[in-house]
Amino acid sequence: MANQEVTYEIESYNAGKAFLIGFPIFCGLVAAVIGMGRYLQNEAFVIIGWISVCAIPFLFQKQFKRIFTNRLVLDFSVEYLSIGEYALQSGELRKESKILWAEIRAYKFSVSSSGTTYLDIYLRNGPTRRLSFKENKDQKAVLYQKSAFSIFYYFVSAYNSQNASQQQIQVEPGFFTTRSGEYVLYSLVILCVIAVTLHLIISPRTSMFSFVGVFITLGLLAKRRSDKLLFNLITGLEPRSPFAE
Repeated sequence: MANQEVTYEIESYNAGKAFLIGFPIFCGLVAAVIGMGRYLQNEAFVIIGWISVCAIPFLFQKQFKRIFTNRLVLDFSVEYLSIGEYALQSGELRKESKILWAEIRAYKFSVSSSGTTYLDIYLRNGPTRRLSFKENKDQKAVLYQKSAFSIFYYFVSAYNSQNASQQQIQVEPGFFTTRSGEYVLYSLVILCVIAVTLHLIISPRTSMFSFVGVFITLGLLAKRRSDKLLFNLITGLEPRSPFAE
């Protein structure tokens, strides 16, 4: 593998930037609906407005994500990972960086239900690099077929095989699979039960809104389970050669 290199092109979605712009807009719309509902003293308006605002991210998800999508050119070699970021429409180079495998302490990996791969790279002496790849593949395809992550994992495994354990790159579990994350989840469950109970006693007519927290907590519990399964898969994963047909 001494002189082997791989170039892989893929689209990248900047979820962090999208959140920083999209979340304040969402909060503003929610505040406007609540304010207008109180002004009109119309609970039906608040309910319909709330449902409509929550539906907007799903209805215009593709168009919104397109705004924050770029083309990535990933160059893998035995010594480093090079990342070139290009504008999706014009092809203009926006940013270029290089990460030595020796600089990486650990990484964390996940795949969303929409087919986006998220890869956090934790450097030994530097900030965390957060990458996302739009491959439109499910978790199984990303792990066992040729993908940005499977190539990354192949080169990480090759690096680890040539270095002592203290220099090897580790895989980080998801936060909710850790002991701290477990405490946070159990605390949220208790708080949700208390909040729903108090809301039912104090204001039963609007108690339906308190169940939003319950659904969020159930989603986090499901994520904890899927993250544990994914971590076990990665720790036992055999590297897939990107040079194989």
